[in-house]
Formats: sequence, C-alpha cells, structure tokens
Amino acid sequence: MMQSIYVHLDSISNHVLSSSVRFQPTVLSQNEIPKNILLLKGRSPLAIYDDYTGFYYIKDEKKIMAFLEEVQNSVTEYNWIDFESLEFLHQFTPQEIADLLYISHANTHLHSPFFYKLQNNFIFLNLGQEYTKVYYRKMDDFYRQLAFQLMNKMSEEMTRLSRRLFFNQEKKAEELPVELLKELVTYFKVGMVFSTERITKDMKAYTIPLYIAEDRYHVMENVYIKENLFGQLMYHEENGWSLEIYKRKTEIL
Repeated sequence: MMQSIYVHLDSISNHVLSSSVRFQPTVLSQNEIPKNILLLKGRSPLAIYDDYTGFYYIKDEKKIMAFLEEVQNSVTEYNWIDFESLEFLHQFTPQEIADLLYISHANTHLHSPFFYKLQNNFIFLNLGQEYTKVYYRKMDDFYRQLAFQLMNKMSEEMTRLSRRLFFNQEKKAEELPVELLKELVTYFKVGMVFSTERITKDMKAYTIPLYIAEDRYHVMENVYIKENLFGQLMYHEENGWSLEIYKRKTEIL
C-alpha cells in the first residue's frame, strides 16, 4: 500500500518537514550535486574520517551519488550536510562545529542553517518512520523533489490499475510542472497531505485528494475527514496534470 505524502514548509528557515519524499540525486542538476558530504549522523563505508571536525565525510561524485542512493534504501538513519571545500571546513570554529552537532541532535538550527564557510545547499535530517526534515537554500530544489515523487507514485498507481485489464502493461505519467505545485504554497505552510494511497480513476482522470493536516501528521488517520479536504491533483493521460482547489485555506482553518 502506498503511503501518503505529508508536507509542511517553513519559509522563514527554508526547511520542509515531509513524509515519503525521498531525496533523489537524479533530480539534481549537475551544478547542484554536492561536491562533498559531511555525515552528521550514521556511518558509511564510502566515508573518510576527518580529524579536524571529528565527522566522517564523502568526496568524489560517484561515491556521493552512490551514498545518496543508499540513503533512500538504508535502515541507517543518516543526517548530512553538503560542503564546497575541505579547506574551508577546516576553518570552522569550535562553536560552528557545535552548531552542526546541535542541528543533528535537536533536528533544528541555532543560527543560520546555511554556513558561509560550507556554502551548503542542503541539510538532510532523518527523523525516522519515513519522515525527513530538509533545509533547502533554493526552494525550487524541494519542488523538483516533490514533483518527481508524485510523478512516480502516479505512474505506480496507473500501472497497477492498468494491469487489472492488460497483463504486465507499465504506464508512466508525464513530468509534474513545478509551477503547478507552487500554487499550493499557502497549504504547504500550514501542513497538508497528498493522499496518494487514495488515488481514484474515472473516465477522465486519475485523482489525488488533498487534505489540510496542520501539525497532526503523526496521527494521519485524524486528517482524512471531509472538513479537511480542500482540493485534488489530477492527471489526464491526454492532457497531463491539473489542480483543482475548492476550499480556500481561510475556509478550513
């Protein structure tokens, strides 16, 4: 059974708390792929110990891509931050190293989560049970990750439903436009759910119901009530993706 996708966006510190949104390295453009990764939590055979900070780090693009793929399937709960240069990492003060330890331990930041010396674009925190908290320097990176995940989930469900009629037929949804997801930003800021385990199909389209969730993500069964339903994300095999919102945020909260 597919799990729903929960999203809560904090636009002040540029972080997203989400469930079932995997950090896909294939979605990143070439210049966004981390140059180096510092492991704040978890061990990897791909990593090297850094005497100065006491953390392990990974360099080399092939190893970094392998690690990011491993994170998606591993039972190890990794926390990591990307950085540009080992030279600048070794200019970190004890206080800055302490800030990294605090972020990994408390899952929140004391000061800015984007370090000048690291030039980091991401901080990835694994909260367990499919939940992650990721800081994005550029929020478009988040929207691309979410669009990719929703496209994959829709493709899975289209394939599953079509196999009832046509043996072994695999279907693939078109890319989901990032601009369409940006129309949901006011709901992301409150907390919302893409109910991908409740996808339905009629003659016209496949439909994902959308619910306001606020901070009730940990008791998801309390979210699926009619009063919280505010719209639907639809996929037409001929016309692509569309969004229908029939309740404004102010009508629900």
